[in-house]
Amino acid sequence: MKRLWRKPLFVAMIILITAPVLVFAATGVWEAIGGPGTQFVCTRDHLYGLSPDGQAVFRYNGVPYSWTKVGGPAAKLIGGGTSLYATSPATGDIYRYTGTGETWEKVGGPGAQFVHTRDHLYGLSPDKQAVFRYNGVPNSWTKVGGPARELIGGGTYLYAISPATGDIYRYTDTGQPWEKVGGPGTQFVCTRDHLYGLSPDQQAVFRFNDISRSWTQVGGPARELIGGGIYLYAISPTTGDIYRYTGTGETWEKVGGPGSSFVAANNKLYGVSPDKSKIFMSTVSAPPPAAPSNLAAAATSASTIQLTWRDHADNEQGFRIERNGVQIATVGANMQSFTDSGLSAATTYTYRVRAYHDEGNSAYSNTVSATTLPLLAPMPLPPPVAQTVIQLYIGRTEYYVNGQLRSMDTAPLIRESRTLLPIRFVAEPLGAAVSWDEGQRKVTILLEGTTVELWIDQNRARVKGVDTSIDPANPGVVPIIVPPGRTMLPLRFIAESLGCQVLWQETTREVTVTYPAP
Repeated sequence: MKRLWRKPLFVAMIILITAPVLVFAATGVWEAIGGPGTQFVCTRDHLYGLSPDGQAVFRYNGVPYSWTKVGGPAAKLIGGGTSLYATSPATGDIYRYTGTGETWEKVGGPGAQFVHTRDHLYGLSPDKQAVFRYNGVPNSWTKVGGPARELIGGGTYLYAISPATGDIYRYTDTGQPWEKVGGPGTQFVCTRDHLYGLSPDQQAVFRFNDISRSWTQVGGPARELIGGGIYLYAISPTTGDIYRYTGTGETWEKVGGPGSSFVAANNKLYGVSPDKSKIFMSTVSAPPPAAPSNLAAAATSASTIQLTWRDHADNEQGFRIERNGVQIATVGANMQSFTDSGLSAATTYTYRVRAYHDEGNSAYSNTVSATTLPLLAPMPLPPPVAQTVIQLYIGRTEYYVNGQLRSMDTAPLIRESRTLLPIRFVAEPLGAAVSWDEGQRKVTILLEGTTVELWIDQNRARVKGVDTSIDPANPGVVPIIVPPGRTMLPLRFIAESLGCQVLWQETTREVTVTYPAP
């Protein structure tokens, strides 16, 4: 993708509006809102259309047959996010509509394809060997991957199809790593919250579960899928009728008859008539999200309480968290935990959670209460400077380094009868360096010539280059990752490998690490 940026040149247009017709095919409540167009796309807030001759771009004003000319000519429109983009029919360059009058700005050169996720514009280079992300400033694009046969946007993440295998990969937005999420399919689309795929034989529709990294059949057969809004739609291969997935099991409802094309945004579906003479709109009232359940609260320090719950909704925009009857925070779709911080010590708080989307809220979860831990008493005189003593407590984020109170972001826990914790909070006070290798999922700790290397979910490590069992008596002791992505490592193995003494006090559930070992 070339990085050539100049001023825009969008010129005169013609209107695409004709008289209203209020019936769309055979089923559903549809309203005619405009005349013919070559292409229609939706951004988060608006519907746009390209005139039949490609010379004019129009924005729908929300009233039937009221459209405003905003630019043109254009070869293709790109929606899906907060902004509208269009490619030049003369050069293939891509422009962004500024939202004012007919003002556009050039943001990139030609590409084989452009798509928009919730937050970013991406482009596939003309030779399909590289994928780029637009940084929001003209002339500024970052290569994030490639090659790719096709890009899929419209939801939270960017997906790409492998040109070699047809497998689908998701961009993790952390440099250039991509993760494979599925095999080949006829088509993939995103709604606001989910990725869906149509099987190679078009007999089954599947939904990707982001938490379990698995696919669930939700319907089929289908000729085509339509995403981009809250709901998934599919075209019947036998009748051409359009159906909406209800979000439950494999239940679908017919919402319209045949059309030449469809586009969805939020809770609205737009359809172009079979003869391409008019565009119609149908609004679907979204059912309330399913209520979360199994809400639990646990104090992790004198000032923090950890909440967890079970998500049952397929159409939520996020979750609202209430403390003592007052909303204190929201978290995104599919989240199942939240840490409430800045609380008072030894104080009881009551919580409840509910899911929400643009049209309303779910019922509340169960109500739970938790009491923050009391403040730890000041420690006695610190040890000699030549020695470092660290005192940690299972289930608490506060700890001591040479008598000084500190806090970590994740409390130590017991797993396989061994203490695991985010090792950086112990290693760095000792003067050790900690590094993370994403590709190998490996943690390396270096202290005064001693190197300890551990791999996530592996029960063997390397100490000074020598392969070593982490716990010969218990092969289940391995480094793990706990939500929301914190690496937890076996304390005793690492500390003793670095030359520390580790003592355990059962009654207080306290671990004392002393370096160097006395």
